[in-house]
Amino acid sequence: MSESIGQRLKFLRQSKKLKQKEMADLIGISPNYLSELEAGKKKPSRLLLTLLETRLAINPEWLLTGEGPMFRSQLNEEINLIPVVDWRVPEGFSGRLDELEKVGSIAVPEVSEKAFALKVRDDSMAPLIREGNYAVFLPAKDDEVKGGDVVVAVDEWGELIVRRLRRKEAETYLVGDNPEYPSLKAGEKYTVLGRVVKKVSVRHV
Repeated sequence: MSESIGQRLKFLRQSKKLKQKEMADLIGISPNYLSELEAGKKKPSRLLLTLLETRLAINPEWLLTGEGPMFRSQLNEEINLIPVVDWRVPEGFSGRLDELEKVGSIAVPEVSEKAFALKVRDDSMAPLIREGNYAVFLPAKDDEVKGGDVVVAVDEWGELIVRRLRRKEAETYLVGDNPEYPSLKAGEKYTVLGRVVKKVSVRHV
């Protein structure tokens, strides 16, 4: 087994088949900080140990001393690399998510490989999802989601937004949890593309 904290951290990352940027995005640190940790130039902070434990189920004792199991339990979460899509839909967009421009990727545990991610650009869903968070979503049409679900939709300006879907009688609305944002009536101008299944917040330390 690798002897130093940095070597164990690198071993962990390689066992997950993650690049440094992917690992850094997943746990919420900068790639440069992760590189310095792996090189032994810096030691992990208490906050970083908490992030590793909560996001990757890493056993802090193993990372610090090399003793005990690598993971808190025998369950080793599967991590998928999820494409991050641009918030602007391409001209002639037909509603197929594979038509959206990919602007990056994030590593997300326990989510389908069919998922996509969108970096949220406003606080319309605060405090649940804030600006800068990633909304991870699965493809779903309006008739495949239920009232109360958080969805990703395309608006009349060809931009992706995140709202909560509400149904009232025969009408469907896209509503922000933040009351400062107006409700939007779904229809031809606002089309549901997917259902949000997870929020990923990138917190830098």
